[in-house]
Amino acid sequence: MSTLIESRRQFIASLAGATMLSATRVEAGPGWRPIRLGDYVTANNVTYEAQCGQDPSAIQQSAQGVFRFSMVPGNGWPKDNSGAERVELAGWKSALTGQRPIWASWSMFYESEQWPTSDWCIVKQLFQRGGQPIVHVLKPDGVMHWVGADAGDTGAAWPTRHSQRIERGVWLHFVETYRLAPDTGEGYWISWINGRKVMEHRGAFGTRGASGCYSKIGVYRHKHQGWNARENRIGDRVSETVAIRYANLRFGEEDLSRLTQTPPPEPALEPWP
Repeated sequence: MSTLIESRRQFIASLAGATMLSATRVEAGPGWRPIRLGDYVTANNVTYEAQCGQDPSAIQQSAQGVFRFSMVPGNGWPKDNSGAERVELAGWKSALTGQRPIWASWSMFYESEQWPTSDWCIVKQLFQRGGQPIVHVLKPDGVMHWVGADAGDTGAAWPTRHSQRIERGVWLHFVETYRLAPDTGEGYWISWINGRKVMEHRGAFGTRGASGCYSKIGVYRHKHQGWNARENRIGDRVSETVAIRYANLRFGEEDLSRLTQTPPPEPALEPWP
């Protein structure tokens, strides 16, 4: 185990120049291909649209199916407002009604050597059309927050259901199931990491009047919007590139509970130039 951890550390160290310094335009590394603004890709029968800027390094896919997201400062999606920066795959073409239980799973590898300095970065979303998204928020201390509102919530703008520190430089395997039931109170959100249940929330989960939902993978941040409506303490000083890899993307109504016991194979750590 110590040899494996050390090899991962050496791999991350080899990537430091590419992931933490001012970004250069990289068309594609060996074995990688760019997924460009407006492109569509399919993973396990879910179709995603690339929402990002023009920098070709923003979203790359390896021959093994791993997606690498690089949030380059200033490389915002043209449809976003000022201050927003987004590099995401949006599965709106494969949206669900939300009337039946939903399952999602993915593997995530935080590649950069430091945590983001912005007040928050969203790194996974269950997006509700006409409602509040259900999100995983990464903060500068390396703590991830599971954020999602119940119908009628009157407290924090970002109601946190669970928080825990995550690791850099290792693959984390997430499995989640959701039931959106804002009218009956029989909703839930349950989450596992590497086979261990880390969170279970039950209640009137979801937004009344929302018209379907879909998965979004990648990184979203905003320079001016702080945590829970407070002013962002960093603002325009956000200057680092955030690089995260995702693999084993699944989303739909198929029961994925088996993956809580037997995680998918860990992807190979393919070099990035």
